[in-house]
Amino acid sequence: MPDAGNESDSSSVVSVTTPPSDRLRTYTAMDPPQLPNVTVIGGDVHQTEWNKHIWRYTARKDIFGTGFEVRQMQIDTFDGYEVPDMADDNYWLPKYNLGPPTQTGYWNGLIEKWGFPVLEKAGFLNYYPRDGDDYIDPIGRLASKRNPSGDLDQRIHPVLRQDMWRDLDDDQYQTLEQVLLLASALLDDPATLAIFHAIVDVNSMTEFNDIDNGKCKVAHIPATLSDEQEAEVYRKILAMRDWMDWSFAPQKDMIRDNALAITVRRYDGNGQEMRASSEHCHQSSIKICQTFLDILRRYDEDISNGCGDVTTESLKAWSDLVHVPVTRRPRKLDGVSAYNRTCFFLAHTIVHEFFHAFNAAYFPVSDDQTPISPWLHGNRSNELGNATINHLLGGEPFAMIRYGRSRAEQRRQECAAPYGLWSAKQWDLWSETTDDKLVRATTADRQQAFKTVQVFYPVPQKYVHNMTTRKTWTHQVPRYGLAALQVPKLEDWAIAMRKT
Repeated sequence: MPDAGNESDSSSVVSVTTPPSDRLRTYTAMDPPQLPNVTVIGGDVHQTEWNKHIWRYTARKDIFGTGFEVRQMQIDTFDGYEVPDMADDNYWLPKYNLGPPTQTGYWNGLIEKWGFPVLEKAGFLNYYPRDGDDYIDPIGRLASKRNPSGDLDQRIHPVLRQDMWRDLDDDQYQTLEQVLLLASALLDDPATLAIFHAIVDVNSMTEFNDIDNGKCKVAHIPATLSDEQEAEVYRKILAMRDWMDWSFAPQKDMIRDNALAITVRRYDGNGQEMRASSEHCHQSSIKICQTFLDILRRYDEDISNGCGDVTTESLKAWSDLVHVPVTRRPRKLDGVSAYNRTCFFLAHTIVHEFFHAFNAAYFPVSDDQTPISPWLHGNRSNELGNATINHLLGGEPFAMIRYGRSRAEQRRQECAAPYGLWSAKQWDLWSETTDDKLVRATTADRQQAFKTVQVFYPVPQKYVHNMTTRKTWTHQVPRYGLAALQVPKLEDWAIAMRKT
């Protein structure tokens, strides 16, 4: 049975099984709450419909500590309070109310189904180390080859160092250190180098003809590279120091671009496109939403002042803003957990965008009709950044948010990730070719894909926390590679949705 924690509200009930030496880490969780078959409203019996009746129910841990006990509350309104009935032997005080936080607005489907209190108790929002986990900076499997002396100044990958960033001062670079170390660890892995190799090995790509996209190339990722191949692809990665730059862009600009990060063509002082490895390859500038940096700096300043109150209060403000009833809020949003989510999200976003820049520098495109990226074998879409992260991590986590009319508010939630992370079973199931044709999806399987149910999973916060631990980087990753970093997919907690 899973380690379900204690009854205190600060306990995490997503547990992780890590035998001391011989097995890959796995994740388990409490059994999710289940509703009864019927719901009684005003004395009338109705067949229970989850979306319609869920807000009428509350939950608590069951007597075994491995799941939830559920009962219907005697309330007539969404934000109503129940009058305690202590004379009823079956009565117990509401604890973890189910359902969406508000009746207005559109929340991530996982939040709408389970509700904040249950997601928090089940370990998807917060994680509190019980026995002082041994922390360590992330380090990739090939870091010792790149930095054999272990020089502290060389821990961050050359393509991510301060001189690669526009207008990034020392304090800001320090703020980004944990993010850049995690991104470096992903770049310093044999599995990642194998993808880089597949992108530059154009002669080994296969082709297929697509009705809408024309002639398309497919990159096949080798299981391993020889030492010579690793050294060669690393030299190509280092050449990117001359062919790209990084910067943070104002949130309003990123809203205009409809992105949290974007890779664009690089131009010289005369407005001419700057070439990279060949005539048909170009240099890139990568822009990242400034909000990421603002959130990380606020956390650093908060901790430097000896408290976490400012971060915690800022997380609470998200619920205040949309008037979430007290009975439907998380009991606490942990600042460290949210900080770790932002670091993790930004790190894999950086790797995502770097692959776009690398592809632009080495994958030749000779006309406007040719897809600008190859497909990684087995994907519907050629969105290379998404395909890469999904190949490396088995999923690409994003922030669970409340969708609304304010795009600025959504961007802030996406960067701060106050409500946890989610991932999809198949990242590109519903992908479509964009209007500008920068991203393309295969045509022949479109109708079948659009009819297929998509599955979404909440990401255990313990998984995000493990990106910071010694056991991850000195035992699990060296022994099992990036299999140790695969995004958990807890089927019992999943939701299934159809394309609308």
